[in-house]
Amino acid sequence: MNKDLIVRHILPLTLTATMLGGAASCNKDSGSSITEYETAVSVAVTKFTLTADTKVMDNLDQVFFSIDLTHGVIFNADSLPVGTKVTKLIPVITYPSDVSAAELRIDDGTEVTTIDYKSNPTDSIDFTRPVQLTLTGGDGVTKSVYTIKINVHTNDPDSVIWDRIAGTSLPSRLENPIAQKTVKWHDSVLTMIEESDGTYTAATTEDLTTANWTRTEVSTDAKIRVSTLAVTPSALYILSENGELFSSSDGSEWTSTGETWLNTIGAYGDVLLGIGGNAVSGLRHVNYPAGSLPETVLENDFPIDGYSAFAAVTSDWSDKPVGVMTGGRLADGTLTAATWGFDGDTWTRLDISSPPAIEGATVVPYYIYRQTSTTWIQTEFDVWLLFGGRLSDGSLNSSVYVSYTNGVNWSKAPDLMQLPDFMQPGYDADGIVMNSPRDANLADAWITRANPSLHGPMRIAYDIDGYQINWECPYIYLFGGYDTTGYINDVIWRGVLARLTYTPLL
Repeated sequence: MNKDLIVRHILPLTLTATMLGGAASCNKDSGSSITEYETAVSVAVTKFTLTADTKVMDNLDQVFFSIDLTHGVIFNADSLPVGTKVTKLIPVITYPSDVSAAELRIDDGTEVTTIDYKSNPTDSIDFTRPVQLTLTGGDGVTKSVYTIKINVHTNDPDSVIWDRIAGTSLPSRLENPIAQKTVKWHDSVLTMIEESDGTYTAATTEDLTTANWTRTEVSTDAKIRVSTLAVTPSALYILSENGELFSSSDGSEWTSTGETWLNTIGAYGDVLLGIGGNAVSGLRHVNYPAGSLPETVLENDFPIDGYSAFAAVTSDWSDKPVGVMTGGRLADGTLTAATWGFDGDTWTRLDISSPPAIEGATVVPYYIYRQTSTTWIQTEFDVWLLFGGRLSDGSLNSSVYVSYTNGVNWSKAPDLMQLPDFMQPGYDADGIVMNSPRDANLADAWITRANPSLHGPMRIAYDIDGYQINWECPYIYLFGGYDTTGYINDVIWRGVLARLTYTPLL
């Protein structure tokens, strides 16, 4: 059988007789038991919906159902919310006018109930039991049989699910590491670790799912401040205890740049931003290579330490990328809740509403989906998520905050996105978002996704080979962090929005 025909035949409801014609195909995929057959146009279901019932859920009548004429399956690819009751739903089934009989058969294994749909179209159906629809043509002979499946999520698609990845410990060479800093480095993740014996390790991996790390002892005579590790597209940078700025091409060997800074901030393009000067000469914004960007006096309410990772974003309110960071400790020792942005020329405080004053918070870019209409459409939003951090009283922040506006406005994230009780990221943890491959088998027609023209766009790109679909799923990885006693959490956590693990919409 032509491999192109193996891909899901979820046909549009405006299917023509020409498209339905031809000989029946056979399924030769070894992983499937689905029987493919030809459905005659005279007995083909052309539309399937559910009657509106706000006691069940809002917009129930807007849920889209796919009609797989090839396999004889009617199903909702976008599952209903967790806990939706499907025991008393009234279907609305459309078929050709010359159909002489439409019969629903409900079988719970011990008793079979049969409903004449033509005579009783408003009877409710218990879809927790197997349901079949049989249509009989006007000739009394031609028949088609459909399995009707109402899918309901077993977990909420908008919940964030956390677990520990294989090889959960930080990739140190020795036990009980003292400090760590993790960054994205090209297509890899690089973790710099201060070991318990005072040496340093540079560990890299291209695949966090397998935790297959390459560990190298760092060659340097300087005492390194691991927390200052920063990366630009062309180099890695780090400060020594006396503020000397070092650069590296691989993380294992470091060379002095001749610059002395108070702290690093992050990359704006290929330029490293930092804080220089001192209390006597005054603090200022600096960059490397020196003079690449304006160097200005540091604002009095600008943090000098403890701010979140700095990341450049694009937005509708600037024609240039804007680098953003949140929180931190001021020169006078107090904490700030501010979010600062840099557009290549000027530092500006962005926040209108903020999280609490905080230091060592972990901020990562991610995605949230919201239903933005009454037609069951989910729209994707790019957001910033804030985890952990230490508050002004020394306690750890246990709430997750979200910003839909690149740090301008922050609010507490929905309950489904809060961290589970068993997990605490502490402060100074590092957050990385990386794609991991996922796959699914499309042999069962009702796990296939619905017509994308009826849904908001999904961010996941996918490819299909026969019945196998593969896609890249974005996972959040949280590395390390400290508890209230200053003890490092020797663990890597992995989280993902449940929706992004579902088979993509085709």
